[in-house]
Amino acid sequence: MTVEKQLANAADFFRQTHADRWALSLTNGHSLSVTAQRADGFLLLDADTGCPPAEGMPDELPGIPSMPAAVKFAWRTDWPSLRLRAEFPLPAEDVDDGRVHLHLDGIRQAYGGLRDGLFREEGVVGATPVCAAGPVAPADLLDWLREAGWECHERPGKPLLADLETPGHFQQAEIAAVDGCTRFRVTLCRAAEPSMPHLRALGWYLLQANSGLRMARGFLEREDDALAAGFDVCMCGTLTAADAGHALAALSVACRSCAREMNVLQDDALAGLYRPAPGLISMKGA
Repeated sequence: MTVEKQLANAADFFRQTHADRWALSLTNGHSLSVTAQRADGFLLLDADTGCPPAEGMPDELPGIPSMPAAVKFAWRTDWPSLRLRAEFPLPAEDVDDGRVHLHLDGIRQAYGGLRDGLFREEGVVGATPVCAAGPVAPADLLDWLREAGWECHERPGKPLLADLETPGHFQQAEIAAVDGCTRFRVTLCRAAEPSMPHLRALGWYLLQANSGLRMARGFLEREDDALAAGFDVCMCGTLTAADAGHALAALSVACRSCAREMNVLQDDALAGLYRPAPGLISMKGA
């Protein structure tokens, strides 16, 4: 089934606007306009929620709530409102593996939750809930990655580790099966007792990072008083060798673009200045 047919089947309204660009409408108690664009083998979904960040996020900790599939909130200082985005590689032409429907449905759910105030009620910063990481599937993922040139490390009973392409700054991604998907994750910041300025600055920073990074999605997780922050790529459906390579490449770009800035924001004095003077994200090395 072609991408056009998949989009038409998943949306409440569908119209092609250019050769590889479509306008959609999704409804889940509220109507949302979505643009879809095919570029370099990826499908890029984007929707303006019309909700300013202050209206959509918890008052005390603006950040990134739990989101389905690879859907993410994004924001920039020149945008008046939050946007919902998802970017994912497309399978071979005329193959419907459920990705298009899954991500459009994820955007529909996320927008409904935003409009209904569900994310404000969470009161915590977090891109994904803290989950137990299980064994990776498929079983031949390790062979795929090594054949593609990625250095990987097996750990009995623990998720697979893969070295990222981050010259001069060693970083590894953890690959685990989580909630039926394969999650690739790199943690760039850990703090035992993070301050409120630190939490707030990271939340705003990751929202902006989400606007400039393809596939990678910022996460902030709190468990008791501890904090972990970084980026993940969630691949749902049937994983291929190409998908795994795209995921690790996306995390490598995220590390090269954002690791230094996230480290700087651990300084409470600088973190306290970040919200009034955004623009720290440089995307250098992307």
